[in-house]
Amino acid sequence: MKNILIIGVVILFVAAGYFIFKGGGGEEPDTTPQLGVPAPGFESVPETVVGPSGDEEPLSGASQAEEISMVSGNLFFDPKGLTLTKDQPVKITFSNNGFHTFTIDELGVDQSLRGSTATVEFIPTKTGTFEYYCTVPGHKEGGMFGSLTVE
Repeated sequence: MKNILIIGVVILFVAAGYFIFKGGGGEEPDTTPQLGVPAPGFESVPETVVGPSGDEEPLSGASQAEEISMVSGNLFFDPKGLTLTKDQPVKITFSNNGFHTFTIDELGVDQSLRGSTATVEFIPTKTGTFEYYCTVPGHKEGGMFGSLTVE
């Protein structure tokens, strides 16, 4: 009888500990941010986009992202050359084969490309001609690079 009482007390403590650590057994509150719904009193405050330089730009005045399709595979990018507009957002969707990166040092872009598709989004903040390449050892040397012109 004494053993049953001890086992019952232990089970009670374990159950109580579980509920204490899990917050009383209720569902956890939804902490997912609600996008597109302004907080009360902030309906007229414009949303902002923060670029790589940390500068904020109003979203309402920002232009639509230029969408580009690229292929990355066994030591190549296709196309090998891109032309973009300064301060216009760009979204590059890759059909990918293998593990690669898409890197542009001067623009602070360094995104891994994994899986059969990958997306890289950035805002080119400088004009000039820059090299994009894969940082996986041997890939750039094997020809996995291209040229990006920002006008």
